[in-house]
Amino acid sequence: MEETKTTTTENLIPPFCFKVAGVPSEDSCNSSEADLNTPNLSRQNSSKSAIHFDQNLKRGGSRKLNNRLYIDTNPNAFRLPTPTDDESDLNFLSVLSNCFISRIHTLCDSRQIFCSIEYPTSFTGKEAVDILCDILQNYWTRKEYKQMAKSLMHSVPPLFVAVAYSEKSLRNKTFYDSPTEVYALTTENEAPQVLSAQSMDCYMPSCRNSNPNDCDAYFCPKRVSQLLNQSIVNKELQRNISFCSSNASSQDTFVSRCWSTTVSRETLQKTPAKEMKNQEAIYELIYTEEDYVRDLSLLDELFAKPLLSAQCIEPERRKKFCQDLFGNHLTITALHRSMYRELRDHQLTSVEEGKSGFVQDIGSIMLRYVNQFMALYTEYGPRFVFAEYEANQEMARNILFQNFIKEKEKQAETRKLPFRHFIILPITRLQRYPLLLGAILNYTTDEVEREKLNQCIETIKGVAKQMDTLTNETKQSVRVRQINDKIQFKPDYPKFDLDLLKPGRKLIYEGTLKRRSHLSVESVELYVFLFDHLLLMTKPKRNANDTIECYTVSKNPVPLNFLIVSDIAANFIFSSFRAAKGPAATNTTSLSLIPPSTPITPTSATILSDPASQFINQSSLMIRHLGRFGSEYILYTETPSSRYIWKEKIIRAQKNLKIKEEVNHPFKVSNISDTTFAQSGTSHNNGKVTCAVSFVGSNGIKMVVLGTEQGIWMGKEGDTNCLKKVLTIFSITQIGVLESENILLVLSDKVLTAFSISQLDPYQQSLEVKPSKKCDTVSSRVISNHVSFFNTGVCYNKSLVVTMKKGITDSTFKAYEPVCGNLKNPKNSKFLVSKTSFMSKPPAWFKLYKEFYVGIHASSIHFLRTKFLVGHNRGFDIIDLDNLGDVNNDIIDVRNRDYQFMVNSGAKPLNIFRCAENLLVCYDKFAFLITSQREYIKTQKRIEWTSNPHSVAFCYPYVIAFDNKFIEVIHAETGKLVQTILGDNTRHLPSSLNNVRFDPTGIYCSSDHQFKPEYQNVFKLEPIFKI
Repeated sequence: MEETKTTTTENLIPPFCFKVAGVPSEDSCNSSEADLNTPNLSRQNSSKSAIHFDQNLKRGGSRKLNNRLYIDTNPNAFRLPTPTDDESDLNFLSVLSNCFISRIHTLCDSRQIFCSIEYPTSFTGKEAVDILCDILQNYWTRKEYKQMAKSLMHSVPPLFVAVAYSEKSLRNKTFYDSPTEVYALTTENEAPQVLSAQSMDCYMPSCRNSNPNDCDAYFCPKRVSQLLNQSIVNKELQRNISFCSSNASSQDTFVSRCWSTTVSRETLQKTPAKEMKNQEAIYELIYTEEDYVRDLSLLDELFAKPLLSAQCIEPERRKKFCQDLFGNHLTITALHRSMYRELRDHQLTSVEEGKSGFVQDIGSIMLRYVNQFMALYTEYGPRFVFAEYEANQEMARNILFQNFIKEKEKQAETRKLPFRHFIILPITRLQRYPLLLGAILNYTTDEVEREKLNQCIETIKGVAKQMDTLTNETKQSVRVRQINDKIQFKPDYPKFDLDLLKPGRKLIYEGTLKRRSHLSVESVELYVFLFDHLLLMTKPKRNANDTIECYTVSKNPVPLNFLIVSDIAANFIFSSFRAAKGPAATNTTSLSLIPPSTPITPTSATILSDPASQFINQSSLMIRHLGRFGSEYILYTETPSSRYIWKEKIIRAQKNLKIKEEVNHPFKVSNISDTTFAQSGTSHNNGKVTCAVSFVGSNGIKMVVLGTEQGIWMGKEGDTNCLKKVLTIFSITQIGVLESENILLVLSDKVLTAFSISQLDPYQQSLEVKPSKKCDTVSSRVISNHVSFFNTGVCYNKSLVVTMKKGITDSTFKAYEPVCGNLKNPKNSKFLVSKTSFMSKPPAWFKLYKEFYVGIHASSIHFLRTKFLVGHNRGFDIIDLDNLGDVNNDIIDVRNRDYQFMVNSGAKPLNIFRCAENLLVCYDKFAFLITSQREYIKTQKRIEWTSNPHSVAFCYPYVIAFDNKFIEVIHAETGKLVQTILGDNTRHLPSSLNNVRFDPTGIYCSSDHQFKPEYQNVFKLEPIFKI
C-alpha cells in the first residue's frame, strides 16, 4: 500500500523543477515523510504556495521537530501564487514594485527637481534607496538596499531607468546611490513577476528578528551576502533579459564622449584640474547638443511627418492639428543643427591644430545663435501647453491616434521614451543651457570669453523668463478649456452660454466653498470658479480614484456686472449651537436676523458674543446675483483669510472688467446733483426728484429742469452747484418743455399748468419779454385738471399736448394745440398778461384740438406720424384721429404664429419706440422689433431682459432698462448687453418728450448716493457715440 502511494505521488511531480534561494536542491531534500497538508512558507497566504513546512516549525511554534522541507506534489501547487497588494507579501517583487511606485508618486507630488517637467516621475538614486529602507525595514546595510534597487532596475520588465541626464548610469548600466544620478519610472504597467529570496522568512524557527548572523541555517535568506541576486522566476513569464539600458541613446553609449577619454594619459597628468573641468564642461555642451538635435530630428521624422499623411486624423483638420501639435519645431531644429555643426567643426579644428583636444573660445559661437532664441522659443514654449492638451484630448476620443503614438513609442529609436519627452524637449533644453554655460564660466579664466558667456547666460535667462510668462497665460487658457470640457448642466436645467472659449478668457481664482440654506444645517460643498466675466458655482463629481470627472452647475452663473459681494452684516447672527461641531451640529436650526432696533437681552447678548458665531461671520460671504435670474447666496470659506482672498479677487476682477468694457460703453455718466436733494424725512429735504428735462436757454446755455415734490429747480447742466429753486409748487409728477413756444409744462397734483421758461430762467441776463406790470408773478396758464399723465409730440405736422383723464372703466384723452407762438417774441407779449380787466379772461395759450376715449385704463400714449398708440395692461391700441370709430384693439396679433411666445407669458407692456424704420415694442420680460405693418422681424434677435425693468428709455440704437438695483443698456438690433450701471433705487426721471422719437441729448436718472444714502444722486446718461 505504501508502494502504491509513493508511485502515485512521484507521478504527480511535474517534469520541471525550480530552486528556492537558500534551500537545498531536490536531490538533497529527498524525503519519504512528505506531508501534503502542512502549511506553506509564505507569510500569510497559506493556501496557494507549493512550498511547505511542518506546522510546528513555523516562527511562532512551541515544538521543534526535524527541520524538513516538504514539497506539495499537486501540479497546481507549482504555479507561482498571485501576490496581493498587502505590504506583508514584500517577498514578491511585484508587491514591492507597487509599493515603490506609490511612494515615488507621493514624492513627486510633494517636490520637483530640475527634470521634473520632462520626467514627471523622476527621482534620485539616494531617494530610491531611502524609500526601500522605509518599505522593507530589514536588518540590511545600505549597500544591500542598493542591491535591491539595482534588482528592480534590471528586472524584466524594468521598473525604472536612468534619465538622459544621468550619463554615469547610462554608460555603466548600473544603479548608483547618489543624489546626482536621476532615474524615472517606466511607462509599462506590468510588474516583474519575481520572488525575492533575501526578503523571505527563514525556515529555521529559531531565526526570528534577531541578528541574522546568529542563525544556524546554512541558507538563511537574511544572510544576503550568500543569496544576492538569487530568485525564483515564473517560467511562464520569463523573458530574455537584455543587458542594454532601456534608456540608451541610439548612439553607442559604451563609448564615452567625455574629454578625458579623447586625450592621452600624459596629457591628463599635465593638465591642471581647473582646465580639465573646463574641457569636460565644453565637451558636455557639445555632445548634449548633438543629442538634442538628434531628438529634434526624431520628432520630425518619427512623429510629425508620418502624422501628416496618417489616416488617424481627418484630412480637413490634419494640417492644423499638426501645426498646433508641433509648432515651429522645424525652425528650432534648423537653428540648433547649424549651431551644433559649428561647435563640432570648432572642436575638430582644435584637435587637428595639435592642441591635444583643448577647445577654447566657444562664447562667440554661442552668442551668435543665442540672440535668435527669443523669437523661436517664445513661440514654441507657450504653445506646448496647448499642444499637450490637444494631444491628450485627441488620444482620449480617437483610438486610432492613440495607437499611432503608441506604435511610434515602441520603436527602438525612441529609447522607450514617451511622446511627451520629444515635444517638451526644447523647453527643458533651454532651461539647461544656463547650467551648462555656467559650468564652463566657472572654470574659464579669459575675461573676454567670460563676458561672452555671461551675455549668453543673461540672454537665455531673459528668453526663459519671457517664455514662462507667456506659458502661464497659455496654461490659463488650457485650464479654462479643461473646465469647459467638464462642465455639465442638470437635465432639467437651462443651459447658459458660459462663453468660456472666447479668446483671451481668463480664470482668476478657483476653490472649494460651502453653502448652507436658510432652512437646513447641512452644508453643501461647492467648487467655485471665478472667471474674468462671471462667477460659476458647481458641484464636483468624483470617481473611485477621488479625481474630479465633471462639474455640475449648481446655481445660475453670476455675471460680474450683476454681482455684489459683501460681508455678512454684524446683526446677521447664527445660533451658537449652529456653529458647534460634533453631534450637536446636526440639530435643525435656522438663521436669525436681529434688527438693529431690537433691544439686547441677555440671551441675544450671549449669541452676539459667541465666538463660534463671530467666526462664521468672519468666514462667510454674501453673494448677491442681481436681475431676473438672480438670488442671494451665503458661502463659507475655511478661514477668515480665505474669505478676504475671495472678496479681494472678486472686486479686482470687477474693476478690471469695468476698465476693459469702458472703451465700448455707449453712454457716460454725467453727474447733475449728488448732495442737493435729500431723501424725504431728513433734515436737509429739498424734495424728492421725480422728473427732469433739458432745454437750451436764450444765451445758448444747456439748461436742466428738475421737478421735485416741493418745487422746480433749474440750473446749468454739468454744474452740480448751480441749481436754484425757481418755482414753489408741490407734488410734481411730470414736466415737459415746448422749446418752439418757450413753455414749461408742469403736472402737479393732477393739474397741468404751462409756465414761461424765460421768466423762470435764473441765468437770463435781460428778458426780452417781461411780465405785465399789473402782475409781478410768473405768467402761467392751467391747461387741464384731473390729469393722470400727459405727453407732447408732433402728429399731423402739429405740435400737440395730449392729456389723459382716468375714468371708472375708461380713459379720456384730450389733444391741445398751442396758439400763443413763441413767448420770447415781443409780438406775443399779450399772452403774458394775466387779466385785462376784472371780468375778462387772460388770452389762452392752447386750444382743444381733439378729444377721444378708450374703454380701458391707459398707462401711456405715444405719437406716430398720423396716429396715436395707447398703452394699457394688455398691449398697445392704434388710434386714428380721423376715424375714431375704427379702433384696432392691439398692435400685436397673438393669433399670428410668430407671436406664440407671448401667449401665457404674463408680460406687461412698458413702452414702444421708433427704431429706424421699425418699432421696438418693450414688455417687462422681453422686447422685439416689428415693422410698420405690425409684422414680427425674425431676422432680429429678441431681447431677453436680464433685469426686472419697471421702466425703459430709448436712444437709438440702444434701449435702456431700469431695475431697482441696476441699469442695463442693450443694443436694440443685436440684443447684446453693452453696459451695466449699478445703483440702489435706480429710476428713470421721465419727461413729456415724445417717446417714439428718441431724445439724442441724454436720459436723466436718479439713485441713492453710494456713500451718503440719505441723499439722491441725480445723473444723466449722455451718449458718447455718433447718432
